[in-house]
Amino acid sequence: MQRTPSGSIGALALALTLLVAACGGEDDPPGGAGAGGSGGDVGAGGSGGIGGTGGGDPLEGCERPRVDSLEPGRSAPGTDIFLVGSCFHPEASKNRVTFSAESSAGAAGGVLEVTADGRRLKVRVPMSAITGPLKVSTDWGQGFVTVDGPVFDVSDDALVPKINSVSPQVITAGEGDTVVTISGEGFNPRSELLIDGEPAGEFTVASAVSIQTTLSAARLASIGNVRFQVVTSPPGGGTSNEIQLQIVAPINVVSAIASGNSRRLLSVPNGIVGNSTTLAPRW
Repeated sequence: MQRTPSGSIGALALALTLLVAACGGEDDPPGGAGAGGSGGDVGAGGSGGIGGTGGGDPLEGCERPRVDSLEPGRSAPGTDIFLVGSCFHPEASKNRVTFSAESSAGAAGGVLEVTADGRRLKVRVPMSAITGPLKVSTDWGQGFVTVDGPVFDVSDDALVPKINSVSPQVITAGEGDTVVTISGEGFNPRSELLIDGEPAGEFTVASAVSIQTTLSAARLASIGNVRFQVVTSPPGGGTSNEIQLQIVAPINVVSAIASGNSRRLLSVPNGIVGNSTTLAPRW
């Protein structure tokens, strides 16, 4: 019997061991699963972008708005609320929000602004709004498309009114009946206008930021000041700050002859240039 040298047997065994190890490394299931798992993690992170949190355009493919919630869901007329959702048009004029109202046509809310990603829309609650569902319309180039929104609860709790300005600020005594606009915030259907501390009588709450009244020629007959305040009755409400309108004397131009020279005397009333002054320009 021929013997195989022990050194040759050792070399053959080592070669077989290396061959098996090499084949097992290529097909090793655990190693492959590990690589695949890592790849899966990367894939999951990428898919997050499609949902809008990654870097995709949230307005791409928008055809109609979607309203997910209202912030807040309950508030008073004249206050501002946010609609939260998607596919609101970034241009405010291309969105419409209609609140429930006694009229079947509803009450249009004033859209104030929309975020660039189309996910938040700010709207002012109209004076005539009542509790009920909203309707939201958006024009993405094919005309306004309307969807039903959540129910909005109109609260009776009014804001404290605030006056920012009055227009006109100055009226000349002797003017005829003049329309005056009081601009501010938090005006409400329950708001009352006071003129010199007394109820104005006739006035119109045009919106949450505007009240109009007419000052009669009789009230404008003499120089002085007219004081305005707005009072909103409970629940909520309160009394606004005060603002004044000034009634000034008219400017009189008088012709006179003095020392043989023609001169014009310009009388400037109080309130325009300090005390009453006479200017005599020379020609």
